[in-house]
Formats: sequence, structure tokens, C-alpha cells
Amino acid sequence: MAWDIRRPTTHTSGADRTINVSISKTILAVVLATICLAVGGALWAAHESDVVSVERQAQLAEHAMESSVDELALQQETVAVWDESAQQAVAVKPDVQWLEWNVGGYLNQLFGHDETYILDGYDKPIYADIKGQVVSPGRYGARHSEIGHLIESLRGRTVEPVGIHDRSTGRQLAHGSTVQTTSRSKHDSHLVEVGGRPAAVSAMLIVPATQGYVKPRGGWPILVSIRYLDSNFLDQLSARQLIADPRFSETDNPGPGEHSISLRTEWGASMGYLIWKPELPGTRILSRLWPFTALMILILAIYVTVIGRRLRQTAQDLASAEGEAARLAFHDGLTGLPNRAFFQKSLDEWIRRGHLDPVPFALVLLDVDDFKLINDSLGHDAGDAVLLAFADRVRSAIGPQDIMARLGGDEFALLLADYSDDQRLEAFCRRLLHRFDMPCVHGSQNIQVRASIGGAIRKAKDSAVTILKHADLALYESKATGKGVCRIYHPKMWNSLIGRREMMSAANQALAQDNIRPFYQPKVSLEDGRVLGFEALLRICPPDGEPIGPDVLAAAFEDSALASAISDKMIEQVLEDIVRWRRAGVDFGHVAINASAAELRRGDYAERLLARLDLMRIDPSLIQVEVTESVLLGRGAEHVERTFRTLANRGILLALDDFGTGFASLSHLKQFPVAIIKIDRTFIRDLQIDAGDGAIVDALIGLGQALKIDVVAEGIETGAQRDFLWALGCRLGQGYLFSEAVPASKVPPLVVPPSTADCGERAA
Repeated sequence: MAWDIRRPTTHTSGADRTINVSISKTILAVVLATICLAVGGALWAAHESDVVSVERQAQLAEHAMESSVDELALQQETVAVWDESAQQAVAVKPDVQWLEWNVGGYLNQLFGHDETYILDGYDKPIYADIKGQVVSPGRYGARHSEIGHLIESLRGRTVEPVGIHDRSTGRQLAHGSTVQTTSRSKHDSHLVEVGGRPAAVSAMLIVPATQGYVKPRGGWPILVSIRYLDSNFLDQLSARQLIADPRFSETDNPGPGEHSISLRTEWGASMGYLIWKPELPGTRILSRLWPFTALMILILAIYVTVIGRRLRQTAQDLASAEGEAARLAFHDGLTGLPNRAFFQKSLDEWIRRGHLDPVPFALVLLDVDDFKLINDSLGHDAGDAVLLAFADRVRSAIGPQDIMARLGGDEFALLLADYSDDQRLEAFCRRLLHRFDMPCVHGSQNIQVRASIGGAIRKAKDSAVTILKHADLALYESKATGKGVCRIYHPKMWNSLIGRREMMSAANQALAQDNIRPFYQPKVSLEDGRVLGFEALLRICPPDGEPIGPDVLAAAFEDSALASAISDKMIEQVLEDIVRWRRAGVDFGHVAINASAAELRRGDYAERLLARLDLMRIDPSLIQVEVTESVLLGRGAEHVERTFRTLANRGILLALDDFGTGFASLSHLKQFPVAIIKIDRTFIRDLQIDAGDGAIVDALIGLGQALKIDVVAEGIETGAQRDFLWALGCRLGQGYLFSEAVPASKVPPLVVPPSTADCGERAA
């Protein structure tokens, strides 16, 4: 029995071993097949992910290069469609320096144009700029053989088809046109090979922006711009599109890990190859997962049931890693908001959707006011707390379909769906401003958070560049107005930008032609009419014209470099006049010079002025400095206070001009060493007929007497005004009643003590 029992057992055991082997083989085969399928699937998924990534980056690169042509023409339009450009380009002897400041140098410095040429009406080169340097116009000859066909097409001497980047005279835009310029401009723009290098080239007619100009003989001049795509364009491509190590090559020779695409002109001619190192997310993830995969294979060999669990976990980890990578690529690390890349992508998508389904939307830009001051005075942890509070308050005000992004630093942006009305957008922005009424609490400190807001409604056919420019202009206007202000874009803002640019040009021209002169208006005693001093007022004095007031240069005083250059010119001439008057024995009293906010905020105004006084041996007590109330407010106020105290310590008196019309508080009279306040002419004009103006003037005079500050009344035009002011206790005055501003040569006769009876009335 025992044996009989054992034989079947032994036989069964052998069969079992066979079965076990078979099962083991089957299991091993299943495991190996599963591993092979898993590994093969992972490799296939990684490969497909890499292929999609490479294709996407290639499309982005091609789109960026095509867009560079339209951007080049749009940038040209800012100087080509302009009265002054047309006048200079058709002149018998163009002003090369003017063309460099306003055309060649401007396009190079602001937009990075590598080469700029101007051809006259007969296609003869009259100006050339290469890399921001004026060169011989003859240098254009080396380019004509490569880009001359653009000139021929623009002149209408060829019948080439209209390209997608062209705007030709008398011809419709091409199908699928991407042109961004206005109908005022005419240009022929393409991607071509120049000097063996790929480049965006645009030839545009230089025409006046206004009507009434007679077309010159031979035709309008032509502005030619070249921007090479293998220079700083590659840096911008890498930064904007996140394309690593891009380079151009004449041959298709990508190195290890690199990818290439062929570049061709619209006519099919080869321009070489763009080569870069593509982002390969699938390969990168696989390289990180290989150690874990080896461990997984070992576990799969022992426990088949663990295979599915581990694969599921791996898939989850992979999805999580991809999600985190995507989040980090498109979100801000501090606030968790979408970043600039996500915002730009979203804006482009909204623009594309608008072409198919014209749903209106709005773009709003926000800046935190005085954020640098918060960081500098309270620390970066306080600055981070302010940004977080700012983001939370704005985010809670928008809808689920809207997008909020942090563009960088203290700059934020909003995309608001279904906004087509300026009034509605302005109401929304004002509600946002009210959310900042309550301060941000950080530790034991209450930090007031304010913002400047600019918004724009997307109009039909507005590109992403256009609506961004509109919102940016509105933001600029809000910053210029003051803190905690919102502005909505209006076409007048664009006109204002053009006006500011013309003012800057006029300032540069006045400096270059040495047309800036000081005129002097006396400040007199209201008691006896004696001249006690003068205020130096800026005038532009062209050789063949009447003196022009400073209003035509107003925007120049907002630019620190131009404001300082104009101030240096004025101070230089004022000090020279003072030296001449002293040698001639003229008792002029003192001269007050005006200082703008831009030059005072540079921080070295006091040192530069005092150094000149010391060099010319002029007593500082002969000089006064006049500023408006706005100088005491806003950014850079700490530099202004130090400057005033430095001047006061050397005996230079500070006068506060147009007092009562700005936003300065009485505390500024204590904080800053103010020695003189000047009552604005608007209060003097209706002094005797407006009881309110009389009360204000009386209060200001009383304030000056109480604080032992001299009070000067501006804009006195009648004897009755003088007598009224004298009765109120004002002792000093200035205005047309006594004299208008006169050149330096007419100052000596004014300081002869007149009798009060000689102070006749003079209308403005």
C-alpha cells in the first residue's frame, strides 16, 4: 500500500514538475512579453512625444521668422509715414544727423534693425546706417543685386505676384496676407538671403502722413531695412519660443541631438537651414525612469500580479511628472498664476478664435505702484506678501473664463471675455482699484497697495501686438496721471505718443542747432516797483523766426537725458549772463532757474550746479531754483529732498512754483527747505471778481507770513491786481504789468529803479 501510494506520488510529482516548468515557462513568457510590451510601449510613447515636440518647435520657429517680416514693416511705418521724414528724404541736401537720430539710429536702437538705407526718387542711395553707425550711402551697392527686385516691385516696374507680407499701390492684399501695417504705407517685404545670410528685408515708400504734399520728381523716396535672422533674432527666438541653441547653417549638417528645417523664400529659393537642439520630453523622462524600470523588471520576474500595479503606478507618476513640468513651464512660482509664456499663448489663441468667431474681449495691464520702494524699505519678504495679496484681490474679481497672469516683477495682465464697451471696462477697472483701499497686513505692518491700470478693447482685426500696444499706452497714461489711476485706450493716446515723439525730435533739433536761449522776466517789489530779481524762462530762438515758448518741448522734460541736456544749456547761458552783468555793474538781484522732475531725480543735480558756480566764481546766493509741486511727489522723492538740502546748505533758495494747483500737502513745506512760494496766475487772473480766488490768495499770503516764507504773485497784468495784492500783504510780484520775458541784453535797463507811477498797465 505504501509503495502503491508512493508510485503515483512520484509520478504525479514528475508531472507536476513538468506542469510547473510549463507554467513557469508560460509565466516567464508572459512576464517577458509584458516587459517587452511595456518597454516597447514606453519607447514608442517617448518617440511619439519627441516627434510631436520637434514638429511643434519647428512650426513655432517658422512662424517666428515669417512674423519677423511683418514686424519689420510695422516698425518701418513709425518713421516712413511721417511729414518730417518725407521732407528730409526729398530735400536737396538731407540732414544726415536728423536721419540718424530719427530713422537709422532709431530703428537700430529700438527695434534692432541691422542695416538701413534711404533711396531718393530715382533709387539713388542718399543715406546708410549699419549696426547703428552712419556709413557711406555707396555701401548700398553691395546689397542691390540681392534686394533690388524688392525696389523694382515696389516701384511697379515688375509684375511679381503680391506676397503675403506686401502692401502694394493699387493692388489688393494677397490671399492669407499677414500684413500688420496701415493702409497709409506701401511696402514690399520678404525673407531673402543677403550676403549669404538669411534676413527679413522690407522696402517702404517714405511718404507724408498728412495731405497736401506734392509728389517729388522721380517718385517718393524708399526706406530699406534689413534685419539678419542669424544675429540677435536667434536670442529672441530662444527666449520667446523656448528653442534651445538655435543656429543657421548653409548646409544641412545637424550635430548629435540637433534637428534642422529648410528655410526658403516665397519664390522657393533656399536660404540654408535652421538647426537647434529640440526639447525631447519623452527621452528625458525615460532616462530618469531607467533605474526604476530595472527594479520593476526584477519584481515582475517574481510576482506577475505586481506588474499591473507597478505599470499603473508608473503611468500615474509619468502623468504627474508631465503635469508638473507643464505647470512649471507656464506658471509663476510665487503666486501660482500663469506666466508671460502662458499669457502670450492664450492671447494668440484668443486672437485666432476671434478671426473665426468674433467674440470681443479686453486686455488689462496692471502695475503695483511704488513696488521698488516697498522692497527697498521693508524687504523682499514684504514685497512677496504684497504681490500675493495683490494677486488674490484681482483674481477674486474676475470670472472663471477670464485669465490672469503675472508678466514679471510687479506687472500683471488680465484677459477678460465678452467685453466690447469702454465704459463697462472702465467700471470694472475702478472696482479693481477699490479693492486696494484696505492695506495689506504683513507681520505687524500695514502696507498700502495701489495700482496703475491700463486697458484696451480688442477691435476687429487687431493683432496681439496691436492690442498689447494699446493697453500699454493706456497704462503709460495712468502712470503719468498719478497713483491709483485707471485709463482705457483711446486713439488720442496714439496721437499723444506721436506728439511726444515730435516734441523729443524738436528738442534734439533745438539742441543740435543751438537755438535754446534764456529770457528773463523780472520779479518786482509791489511797494515801489523795484526789480529784485529775475526768473530765467526757456525760449527757442530760430535764426529767422520769433522766439517760441517751451510748450513745444514739454515731453522732453520727462526724459532724464534730454531734460538734463536742456537744463545744462540753460544753466550755462544763465551763468554766462550773470558774469557779464556783474562785470558791467548791473544790480540784477538774483536769477531763478527752473528744474524739472526728470533731472532732479537723477540724484546729481545739486553737485553739477554747485560745481559750475564754483568754476565761474559765482556766489550761490545769486541763484534760486524753482520747482513745481509734482516734483515733491512720486518716485525719486528721496533724491529730490537730498538735492534741495544740499543746495540750501550752500545758500541757494528753493521756490515752489504754481503753488496751490498741484497735490503737495502742507507737510511738504516742513519736509523740504522751501523758502519761497509762488501763487499761480490762475488765482490772480480773477482775483477781484471771484471771491473764492481772493480767499485762496489771502490764505496763501497768510500761510507764507506765518511760516516766514516769501510769497510771489505770478501773472499780474493790471494795476488794480497789484494794488489788491499789496493790500492783502503780498510784497513781491511778477507779470506783464511790469515786463514780459526779455533777452539778456534788455535786462540792464530794467534794473534802473523806477517810480511807482511808471508801472503802467499792460495787457497779456
